[in-house]
Amino acid sequence: MGDSRDLLDRAAGRLELRPHGWERLLELAHRRQRRRRLFAGALALVLSATSGAGLWTAFHGTTQTAGGGSNHEALVRLDQAILSADSVLQRIRLELQRDAESRHATEADMNRLERQLATIGSGVKQARVLVQIQSDTVRLAELRAHIRQLHDELTRAAGRLASLKVRKAELTFPPSIYPAPASFPPWGNPGGCPSLGGVEPPGLGATAQVLPHLSRLGTESIVTDLSLTDRASWPVVRSNWSNEGLPGRVRTLTAADVVSGPAARSPYAGLVRGNCGQRTLDLSWWAAVCPVGTRPCSLRDAPALTEHFLLVDRRGSWLVWFANP
Repeated sequence: MGDSRDLLDRAAGRLELRPHGWERLLELAHRRQRRRRLFAGALALVLSATSGAGLWTAFHGTTQTAGGGSNHEALVRLDQAILSADSVLQRIRLELQRDAESRHATEADMNRLERQLATIGSGVKQARVLVQIQSDTVRLAELRAHIRQLHDELTRAAGRLASLKVRKAELTFPPSIYPAPASFPPWGNPGGCPSLGGVEPPGLGATAQVLPHLSRLGTESIVTDLSLTDRASWPVVRSNWSNEGLPGRVRTLTAADVVSGPAARSPYAGLVRGNCGQRTLDLSWWAAVCPVGTRPCSLRDAPALTEHFLLVDRRGSWLVWFANP
Protein backbone atom coordinates (compact mmCIF):
# COMPACT_ATOMS: atom_id res chain seq x y z
CA MET A 1 0.00 0.00 0.00
CA GLY A 2 2.85 2.41 0.84
CA ASP A 3 4.48 1.79 -2.54
CA SER A 4 1.22 2.51 -4.34
CA ARG A 5 0.78 5.79 -2.45
CA ASP A 6 4.33 6.84 -3.32
CA LEU A 7 3.72 6.15 -6.97
CA LEU A 8 0.53 8.26 -6.94
CA ASP A 9 2.28 11.12 -5.18
CA ARG A 10 5.11 11.12 -7.73
CA ALA A 11 2.59 11.12 -10.61
CA ALA A 12 0.65 14.01 -9.08
CA GLY A 13 3.89 15.91 -8.61
CA ARG A 14 4.67 15.60 -12.30
CA LEU A 15 1.19 17.01 -13.13
CA GLU A 16 1.62 20.15 -11.00
CA LEU A 17 1.59 23.39 -13.00
CA ARG A 18 4.61 25.55 -12.56
CA PRO A 19 4.00 29.23 -11.83
CA HIS A 20 5.15 30.37 -15.26
CA GLY A 21 2.94 27.68 -16.89
CA TRP A 22 -0.17 28.97 -15.09
CA GLU A 23 0.57 32.52 -16.19
CA ARG A 24 0.95 31.25 -19.73
CA LEU A 25 -2.54 29.72 -19.64
CA LEU A 26 -4.04 32.95 -18.29
CA GLU A 27 -2.35 34.95 -21.03
CA LEU A 28 -3.74 32.65 -23.73
CA ALA A 29 -7.24 32.93 -22.27
CA HIS A 30 -7.01 36.72 -22.21
CA ARG A 31 -5.87 36.75 -25.82
CA ARG A 32 -8.87 34.66 -26.87
CA GLN A 33 -11.22 37.03 -25.05
CA ARG A 34 -9.64 40.05 -26.75
CA ARG A 35 -10.01 38.40 -30.15
CA ARG A 36 -13.69 37.68 -29.45
CA ARG A 37 -14.31 41.30 -28.38
CA LEU A 38 -12.55 42.67 -31.49
CA PHE A 39 -14.58 40.36 -33.74
CA ALA A 40 -17.84 41.36 -32.04
CA GLY A 41 -16.97 45.04 -32.38
CA ALA A 42 -16.14 44.68 -36.07
CA LEU A 43 -19.40 42.80 -36.67
CA ALA A 44 -21.36 45.52 -34.89
CA LEU A 45 -19.72 48.18 -37.07
CA VAL A 46 -20.59 46.27 -40.23
CA LEU A 47 -24.22 45.84 -39.16
CA SER A 48 -24.46 49.50 -38.15
CA ALA A 49 -23.05 50.66 -41.47
CA THR A 50 -25.42 48.36 -43.37
CA SER A 51 -28.52 49.56 -41.54
CA GLY A 52 -27.41 53.18 -41.81
CA ALA A 53 -26.93 52.82 -45.54
CA GLY A 54 -30.37 51.26 -45.80
CA LEU A 55 -32.03 54.14 -43.99
CA TRP A 56 -30.13 56.67 -46.09
CA THR A 57 -31.29 54.89 -49.25
CA ALA A 58 -34.88 54.75 -48.06
CA PHE A 59 -35.10 58.44 -47.23
CA HIS A 60 -32.78 59.97 -49.82
CA GLY A 61 -33.14 57.68 -52.81
CA THR A 62 -30.37 56.54 -55.07
CA THR A 63 -28.55 57.72 -58.12
CA GLN A 64 -29.90 54.84 -60.20
CA THR A 65 -32.87 55.24 -62.47
CA ALA A 66 -36.35 54.02 -61.57
CA GLY A 67 -36.62 50.28 -61.98
CA GLY A 68 -33.01 49.64 -60.94
CA GLY A 69 -32.14 47.28 -58.13
CA SER A 70 -31.25 50.03 -55.67
CA ASN A 71 -34.49 51.91 -56.31
CA HIS A 72 -36.44 48.69 -55.78
CA GLU A 73 -34.68 48.12 -52.46
CA ALA A 74 -35.40 51.70 -51.44
CA LEU A 75 -39.10 51.22 -52.20
CA VAL A 76 -39.18 47.98 -50.22
CA ARG A 77 -37.69 49.78 -47.23
CA LEU A 78 -40.10 52.66 -47.67
CA ASP A 79 -43.07 50.29 -47.72
CA GLN A 80 -41.80 48.64 -44.54
CA ALA A 81 -41.32 52.03 -42.89
CA ILE A 82 -44.82 53.12 -43.99
CA LEU A 83 -46.37 49.97 -42.52
CA SER A 84 -44.47 50.52 -39.28
CA ALA A 85 -45.46 54.20 -39.04
CA ASP A 86 -49.08 53.38 -39.82
CA SER A 87 -49.06 50.71 -37.11
CA VAL A 88 -47.76 53.23 -34.58
CA LEU A 89 -50.44 55.70 -35.64
CA GLN A 90 -53.22 53.14 -35.20
CA ARG A 91 -51.88 52.13 -31.78
CA ILE A 92 -51.88 55.75 -30.59
CA ARG A 93 -55.41 56.28 -31.87
CA LEU A 94 -56.66 53.20 -30.02
CA GLU A 95 -54.93 54.32 -26.85
CA LEU A 96 -56.46 57.77 -27.22
CA GLN A 97 -59.88 56.23 -27.66
CA ARG A 98 -59.47 54.12 -24.51
CA ASP A 99 -58.27 57.12 -22.50
CA ALA A 100 -61.17 59.23 -23.77
CA GLU A 101 -63.64 56.55 -22.68
CA SER A 102 -61.97 56.31 -19.27
CA ARG A 103 -62.09 60.09 -18.90
CA HIS A 104 -65.81 60.21 -19.70
CA ALA A 105 -66.49 57.36 -17.25
CA THR A 106 -64.47 59.07 -14.51
CA GLU A 107 -66.24 62.39 -15.09
CA ALA A 108 -69.61 60.65 -14.91
CA ASP A 109 -68.60 58.93 -11.68
CA MET A 110 -67.50 62.25 -10.17
CA ASN A 111 -70.83 63.87 -11.10
CA ARG A 112 -72.68 60.97 -9.52
CA LEU A 113 -70.65 61.21 -6.32
CA GLU A 114 -71.16 64.97 -6.09
CA ARG A 115 -74.94 64.53 -6.41
CA GLN A 116 -74.80 61.77 -3.81
CA LEU A 117 -72.79 63.99 -1.47
CA ALA A 118 -75.57 66.57 -1.41
CA THR A 119 -78.06 63.98 -0.09
CA ILE A 120 -75.88 62.43 2.65
CA GLY A 121 -76.44 63.61 6.20
CA SER A 122 -73.91 61.41 7.98
CA GLY A 123 -70.44 62.86 8.43
CA VAL A 124 -68.78 59.44 8.09
CA LYS A 125 -70.50 58.73 4.79
CA GLN A 126 -69.66 62.20 3.52
CA ALA A 127 -66.00 61.60 4.31
CA ARG A 128 -66.02 58.34 2.35
CA VAL A 129 -67.62 60.01 -0.68
CA LEU A 130 -65.13 62.89 -0.49
CA VAL A 131 -62.25 60.40 -0.57
CA GLN A 132 -63.76 58.78 -3.68
CA ILE A 133 -64.18 62.19 -5.32
CA GLN A 134 -60.58 63.06 -4.54
CA SER A 135 -59.40 59.78 -6.04
CA ASP A 136 -61.42 60.44 -9.21
CA THR A 137 -59.98 63.96 -9.40
CA VAL A 138 -56.44 62.61 -9.34
CA ARG A 139 -57.33 59.95 -11.91
CA LEU A 140 -58.93 62.57 -14.17
CA ALA A 141 -55.83 64.79 -14.01
CA GLU A 142 -53.62 61.82 -14.95
CA LEU A 143 -55.87 60.92 -17.88
CA ARG A 144 -55.91 64.47 -19.22
CA ALA A 145 -52.13 64.71 -19.02
CA HIS A 146 -51.74 61.38 -20.79
CA ILE A 147 -54.21 62.42 -23.50
CA ARG A 148 -52.19 65.59 -24.16
CA GLN A 149 -49.04 63.48 -24.43
CA LEU A 150 -50.75 61.07 -26.84
CA HIS A 151 -51.92 63.97 -29.02
CA ASP A 152 -48.32 65.14 -29.31
CA GLU A 153 -47.22 61.61 -30.23
CA LEU A 154 -50.07 61.39 -32.73
CA THR A 155 -48.95 64.58 -34.46
CA ARG A 156 -45.37 63.32 -34.73
CA ALA A 157 -46.50 59.90 -36.00
CA ALA A 158 -48.83 61.45 -38.58
CA GLY A 159 -46.03 63.75 -39.73
CA ARG A 160 -43.64 60.85 -40.15
CA LEU A 161 -46.19 58.83 -42.10
CA ALA A 162 -46.99 61.79 -44.36
CA SER A 163 -43.28 62.39 -45.05
CA LEU A 164 -42.75 58.74 -45.95
CA LYS A 165 -45.68 58.76 -48.38
CA VAL A 166 -44.45 61.95 -50.01
CA ARG A 167 -41.02 60.35 -50.41
CA LYS A 168 -42.57 57.28 -52.03
CA ALA A 169 -44.53 59.48 -54.43
CA GLU A 170 -41.29 61.24 -55.40
CA LEU A 171 -39.82 57.87 -56.35
CA THR A 172 -42.85 56.32 -58.05
CA PHE A 173 -44.95 59.06 -59.69
CA PRO A 174 -44.06 59.63 -63.37
CA PRO A 175 -41.62 62.56 -63.61
CA SER A 176 -43.17 63.65 -66.92
CA ILE A 177 -46.34 64.59 -65.00
CA TYR A 178 -44.76 65.34 -61.62
CA PRO A 179 -41.42 67.06 -62.26
CA ALA A 180 -39.50 68.80 -59.50
CA PRO A 181 -40.74 72.35 -58.72
CA ALA A 182 -39.10 75.28 -60.44
CA SER A 183 -38.40 77.14 -57.18
CA PHE A 184 -39.49 77.79 -53.61
CA PRO A 185 -39.62 81.59 -53.24
CA PRO A 186 -39.71 83.17 -49.75
CA TRP A 187 -43.33 84.29 -50.05
CA GLY A 188 -44.78 83.00 -46.79
CA ASN A 189 -46.25 79.88 -48.42
CA PRO A 190 -44.64 76.46 -47.85
CA GLY A 191 -45.41 75.60 -51.48
CA GLY A 192 -43.38 76.69 -54.48
CA CYS A 193 -43.59 77.52 -58.16
CA PRO A 194 -44.37 74.71 -60.61
CA SER A 195 -42.13 73.53 -63.38
CA LEU A 196 -43.56 74.63 -66.71
CA GLY A 197 -42.24 71.59 -68.57
CA GLY A 198 -45.11 69.96 -70.45
CA VAL A 199 -47.63 72.60 -69.28
CA GLU A 200 -50.30 73.50 -71.84
CA PRO A 201 -52.28 76.76 -72.00
CA PRO A 202 -55.73 76.41 -70.41
CA GLY A 203 -58.60 76.08 -72.85
CA LEU A 204 -62.23 77.17 -72.82
CA GLY A 205 -63.39 74.05 -70.94
CA ALA A 206 -60.85 74.44 -68.13
CA THR A 207 -63.38 75.02 -65.35
CA ALA A 208 -65.39 71.90 -66.17
CA GLN A 209 -62.18 69.88 -66.27
CA VAL A 210 -60.82 71.04 -62.89
CA LEU A 211 -64.07 70.67 -60.89
CA PRO A 212 -63.79 66.86 -60.42
CA HIS A 213 -60.21 67.30 -59.18
CA LEU A 214 -61.16 70.00 -56.69
CA SER A 215 -64.13 67.90 -55.51
CA ARG A 216 -61.78 65.06 -54.49
CA LEU A 217 -59.04 67.18 -52.94
CA GLY A 218 -58.78 66.55 -49.19
CA THR A 219 -61.54 63.94 -49.12
CA GLU A 220 -59.76 60.60 -49.56
CA SER A 221 -56.12 60.18 -48.59
CA ILE A 222 -52.73 61.83 -48.77
CA VAL A 223 -51.84 59.64 -51.76
CA THR A 224 -54.92 60.92 -53.62
CA ASP A 225 -54.03 64.51 -52.76
CA LEU A 226 -50.48 63.98 -54.00
CA SER A 227 -51.84 62.66 -57.31
CA LEU A 228 -54.09 65.74 -57.66
CA THR A 229 -51.38 68.30 -56.95
CA ASP A 230 -48.16 69.47 -58.51
CA ARG A 231 -44.97 68.77 -56.59
CA ALA A 232 -44.76 72.49 -55.88
CA SER A 233 -47.73 71.97 -53.56
CA TRP A 234 -46.57 68.73 -51.93
CA PRO A 235 -45.12 70.51 -48.87
CA VAL A 236 -48.61 71.91 -48.25
CA VAL A 237 -50.19 68.47 -48.68
CA ARG A 238 -47.66 66.94 -46.30
CA SER A 239 -48.33 69.67 -43.72
CA ASN A 240 -52.10 69.21 -43.97
CA TRP A 241 -51.88 65.47 -43.36
CA SER A 242 -49.16 65.85 -40.71
CA ASN A 243 -51.67 67.73 -38.58
CA GLU A 244 -53.73 64.54 -38.35
CA GLY A 245 -55.65 65.65 -41.40
CA LEU A 246 -58.59 63.36 -41.98
CA PRO A 247 -60.69 63.00 -45.13
CA GLY A 248 -63.30 65.73 -45.35
CA ARG A 249 -66.85 65.46 -46.58
CA VAL A 250 -67.10 64.67 -50.27
CA ARG A 251 -68.55 67.64 -52.12
CA THR A 252 -69.40 67.43 -55.81
CA LEU A 253 -68.62 70.90 -57.10
CA THR A 254 -70.55 72.51 -59.92
CA ALA A 255 -70.02 75.73 -61.84
CA ALA A 256 -72.39 77.46 -59.38
CA ASP A 257 -70.00 76.68 -56.50
CA VAL A 258 -66.99 78.46 -57.99
CA VAL A 259 -65.72 81.62 -59.55
CA SER A 260 -63.06 80.80 -62.10
CA GLY A 261 -61.00 82.14 -64.96
CA PRO A 262 -57.43 82.88 -66.02
CA ALA A 263 -55.04 83.24 -63.08
CA ALA A 264 -54.48 86.87 -64.05
CA ARG A 265 -58.00 87.57 -62.69
CA SER A 266 -57.31 86.01 -59.28
CA PRO A 267 -56.56 88.08 -56.15
CA TYR A 268 -53.11 86.45 -56.11
CA ALA A 269 -52.04 87.48 -59.61
CA GLY A 270 -49.48 90.00 -58.34
CA LEU A 271 -48.04 87.54 -55.85
CA VAL A 272 -47.62 84.88 -58.51
CA ARG A 273 -46.20 87.27 -61.08
CA GLY A 274 -43.62 88.61 -58.64
CA ASN A 275 -42.47 85.24 -57.33
CA CYS A 276 -43.06 82.70 -60.10
CA GLY A 277 -43.05 84.86 -63.21
CA GLN A 278 -45.48 86.10 -65.82
CA ARG A 279 -45.39 82.87 -67.84
CA THR A 280 -46.48 80.80 -64.81
CA LEU A 281 -49.37 83.22 -64.32
CA ASP A 282 -50.36 82.99 -68.00
CA LEU A 283 -50.38 79.17 -67.98
CA SER A 284 -52.37 78.83 -64.73
CA TRP A 285 -56.13 78.58 -64.20
CA TRP A 286 -57.84 80.07 -61.15
CA ALA A 287 -60.81 78.65 -59.24
CA ALA A 288 -62.34 80.15 -56.10
CA VAL A 289 -64.56 77.69 -54.18
CA CYS A 290 -67.23 79.30 -52.04
CA PRO A 291 -68.41 77.72 -48.75
CA VAL A 292 -71.38 75.37 -48.69
CA GLY A 293 -74.68 77.21 -48.96
CA THR A 294 -73.31 80.10 -50.98
CA ARG A 295 -74.85 79.71 -54.45
CA PRO A 296 -74.25 81.18 -56.86
CA CYS A 297 -70.69 81.66 -55.70
CA SER A 298 -69.61 85.27 -55.16
CA LEU A 299 -66.31 86.60 -53.87
CA ARG A 300 -68.23 89.17 -51.84
CA ASP A 301 -69.93 86.47 -49.74
CA ALA A 302 -67.84 84.97 -46.92
CA PRO A 303 -64.45 85.92 -48.42
CA ALA A 304 -62.58 84.50 -45.41
CA LEU A 305 -64.13 81.06 -46.03
CA THR A 306 -63.53 81.06 -49.79
CA GLU A 307 -60.73 78.77 -51.00
CA HIS A 308 -58.58 79.84 -53.92
CA PHE A 309 -56.73 77.40 -56.16
CA LEU A 310 -54.32 77.80 -59.07
CA LEU A 311 -53.86 74.84 -61.40
CA VAL A 312 -51.81 73.90 -64.45
CA ASP A 313 -52.57 71.39 -67.19
CA ARG A 314 -49.46 69.25 -67.66
CA ARG A 315 -49.80 66.78 -70.51
CA GLY A 316 -53.55 66.40 -69.95
CA SER A 317 -53.43 66.21 -66.14
CA TRP A 318 -54.78 69.14 -64.16
CA LEU A 319 -52.74 69.68 -61.00
CA VAL A 320 -53.23 72.13 -58.13
CA TRP A 321 -50.03 74.01 -57.43
CA PHE A 322 -51.28 76.85 -55.22
CA ALA A 323 -54.00 76.91 -52.56
CA ASN A 324 -55.13 79.54 -50.10
CA PRO A 325 -56.15 79.23 -47.36
